Amino acid sequence: MRGVYPEIEINAFSPSEIGHIADLEKISLADVLGRLQAAGLAGLPGGGAEMLDDEVRRRVSPKKQSAAGWLDAMRAAHALGLTTTATMVIGFGETLEQRLGHLQKLRDLQDESLRLHGHGFTAFIAWSLQVENTPLGRSKTRYEYGASAHDYLRLAAVARLFLDNFPHIQASWPTQGLRMAEVALEFGCDDFGSTMLEENVVSSAGTTLRNVAEIAIQRHIQGAGFTPAQRDSRYNILRVIETVPDPAPPRRGRG
Repeated sequence: MRGVYPEIEINAFSPSEIGHIADLEKISLADVLGRLQAAGLAGLPGGGAEMLDDEVRRRVSPKKQSAAGWLDAMRAAHALGLTTTATMVIGFGETLEQRLGHLQKLRDLQDESLRLHGHGFTAFIAWSLQVENTPLGRSKTRYEYGASAHDYLRLAAVARLFLDNFPHIQASWPTQGLRMAEVALEFGCDDFGSTMLEENVVSSAGTTLRNVAEIAIQRHIQGAGFTPAQRDSRYNILRVIETVPDPAPPRRGRG
């Protein structure tokens, strides 16, 4: 695919999936990523981090890799120069100390990767747990899960300060909503996120935002008082949108 469409950058497979492939094939994480990179892979999305605390992970996702496993996959990706992002999901009933522990692990790996390779994670993205159509949402303790808008905005502000070695903090409009993403731009986020052709993860857990047009995102950024710009996955600015067209007025019916 990369040979046919060289302008498309392929970012695929979460660290959990990379770890699973390595276990199945009985090869190292570096070998898995090296083979995928040779086939056209350009980067790894940050999915599967959830909360990088093994007590939380054993409680809510016991079959997933450990926190160290997720970090090791990203460490191997950085060594190969792959594009990566780091994520965090709040609302598992975790403590503030566990949230800070997650951020510390990301900060430490970023420092290590920058020192060894000159690059690391391009951005940090956080969101609150979506529980509606999940086993947690159907459990008797479902009201113990989830996080408020205040929790989310406070995390964005803390991350901007704590993760000072991360170049970008991204808002998550698919989970928090477009209006909340606007507010997040005032709480430390400098990236609104991108359009999506298809999304099947958080939407299956109850979110309703999916196919939002590019111009709609531009209007929300401008409405928040900022100038929208188009970027690539490595945060190179491709174009700045100085003027966003106003929405077309609704058509009036005849008669």
